[in-house]
Amino acid sequence: MTQEPLLTGEAHDGNERFNFAIKRFVTGGFLLEISYISDKGHGINGAGVWPSIEKAKEIAQETATKLLHDASISWNEVKVSAMREIESAIRRVLMAKWDPIGVSDEPGAANEYDSYIWGVYGLLKRGVSDEEIAEHLLMIETESMGFIDCDGKPFATAQALLPVAAELREMIQPLISRSGPGRDAHH
Repeated sequence: MTQEPLLTGEAHDGNERFNFAIKRFVTGGFLLEISYISDKGHGINGAGVWPSIEKAKEIAQETATKLLHDASISWNEVKVSAMREIESAIRRVLMAKWDPIGVSDEPGAANEYDSYIWGVYGLLKRGVSDEEIAEHLLMIETESMGFIDCDGKPFATAQALLPVAAELREMIQPLISRSGPGRDAHH
């Protein structure tokens, strides 16, 4: 089943046209799909995954600028405001309640955990248990951040991360329920 895009866009210079679609990617991030159509009917398709909608839009604009001589993209936002609200809420919980590296008081660190947002979102969307969310956060701490002691044991425990998981569910599940078509039935 093809996923509905969050954004679609188009850029053209009279003879050539690019169509863009940005979708949530299964494992996190955003899939940017690009279709090129020439005036002779030739086409090329490409895709890439980016950590944020903004980065995917930036890459799309760079593509249009370079290949269509400074053409700009006209975007049709489908569900972006709901996704930004979810992204912001997860970011706030990760920074305020999880914050394994202790940067919540640093003004420049507001997006420190952004690369983990869509993995957490995917778990919440699938309706997994708080225990599974806590295990996911613990895996990030141990495997991605390397927070283990000299014996290879994690500094934190999944049990200690259960309140973070519960807060994520409490804050985010209502937003997911409101996010429109394609939402999960697990509430």
